[in-house]
Order: sequence, then C-alpha cells, then structure tokens
Amino acid sequence: MKGNNQGTVTPTPPASGRCLLHSSTLLEILTKAKQERATNGKGNAYAELQEAFHREVLPAFFIETQGNLSEVARLLGIHRHTISGYCKQADIDMTGATGKVGAA
Repeated sequence: MKGNNQGTVTPTPPASGRCLLHSSTLLEILTKAKQERATNGKGNAYAELQEAFHREVLPAFFIETQGNLSEVARLLGIHRHTISGYCKQADIDMTGATGKVGAA
C-alpha cells in the first residue's frame, strides 16, 4: 500500500500482481477501520479482512468438492468445524454445486 501526503492509503497489488481480495474491498475495510479507530480507539480490520477472504475463497472449494465439507477440510488442512464456523459467520452457502452438504 502506498501513502500520500494527505494521509490516505491506496492499495497496491502484491509483487505477483494478484490479490485474492478486490482492491475496493481492501480500501473499504481500511477506511472503516480508520473510522472505528477514531471513534472507538481501535479498528477491526483483521477480522473484516479474514471474513472477506472467507467469502471469496471458501465457495470455490465447496463448488470444487460438490459441497463435501470433509473434503474441503482435507484440502485446506483445517478442521471441518472451523470451516463450518467461518461459513456461518460470513453467511456462506456450503452446498457447492450439488445443493447439499455432504461428508466423507
């Protein structure tokens, strides 16, 4: 990210030129965090970025595994209860392409 002399920050893509989150999402979260910091003394950017990441990435895994939560967990290397919690928090559809959540 680049700062300018007006105190604003402009997101810049990583060296690879690719970022999983859209720059407008990053900017929106950063702006909100700065407002929260000014109002409450601290921001909540990390939690918001994490939720945005989950909203962007997890649906692709559910589509790839046809809604198989256990297979998503194996692919990601985290417990299926953790994934389920992320999905509930971010209101993510876990059915994938099949319309049902399955377990292996």
